[in-house]
Amino acid sequence: MSISDVQSIEVHEQVVDAFARGWLDPTPDAWDELLDADVVLNQPFLRCGRGAQLWRDEVARLLAFLPDVRGEVLSWAGRDDVVFIHMRVSGTAGGRELTFTATDRLELDLSRGVVVRRDSYLDPTPVAATLLTRPGAWLPWWRSGVGPVLGRRKFLTPRSEGEAMTSDYSRQMTRALGVTRMVVGLTTVARPSLAATVLSSGGDRSGDGVDTAVGRMFGIRDAALAAATLSADPAVRGTGLRLGVVADVIDAGAVLLSRRGGVTGRGKVLLGGAAALFALAGFSALPRR
Repeated sequence: MSISDVQSIEVHEQVVDAFARGWLDPTPDAWDELLDADVVLNQPFLRCGRGAQLWRDEVARLLAFLPDVRGEVLSWAGRDDVVFIHMRVSGTAGGRELTFTATDRLELDLSRGVVVRRDSYLDPTPVAATLLTRPGAWLPWWRSGVGPVLGRRKFLTPRSEGEAMTSDYSRQMTRALGVTRMVVGLTTVARPSLAATVLSSGGDRSGDGVDTAVGRMFGIRDAALAAATLSADPAVRGTGLRLGVVADVIDAGAVLLSRRGGVTGRGKVLLGGAAALFALAGFSALPRR
């Protein structure tokens, strides 16, 4: 093993130690000595960009959502100027523990022992799905600005800051909403009793003519809204987004506030929560005037 290899290993150990200490008791400035002032950041749920100040701002948002968030290094490996760190992150969301794992790839300036680039890898789908089932976490999540749906920050920040973040996000979110709504609509047209089954105790209700008719109407409505949302005409696309938000708010309210009709708590969370999330996503994608 050469002297340079030994020096690299020492730097790797110092970086991992500083990284771990920061996550033991996170504060926005807990990693100041570890990060280069112009560090490049690519990170799910948090804003990507450049600069240590951006990292401080994003950690502050994370702490606003999960004040007790902590991270634990599970394993790590390093070679040359790159270190991989596998970690477990946990905190309390909606009164219950939220835990997920992530892997960070850190590029280093070995001469100074600082991170010049951070790429974080995790599957956000299970985290988003977990949050969807915890209504008590929705308002803190929304106010924090933490992802998913980062574009909602334009409603939480001054106009001058928000305008710089809206164009690409709005296009991407509009397309994602349109495609997802089309899939939901066509699936419901094909299996119109599915929604009734989820809302109720879960038994087979394929023989219920009323449920079938209502489900098919719901599917046709969503498919039509999706077609408008995916339109190449900006005016039609905007109308589709706005009508979708209205429809989702009505759907969420009808499901979440229902007291009769055999609607289960699970059904309220799954369909009512999904409609509420769709409404928030659609609202965040609306172009600002």
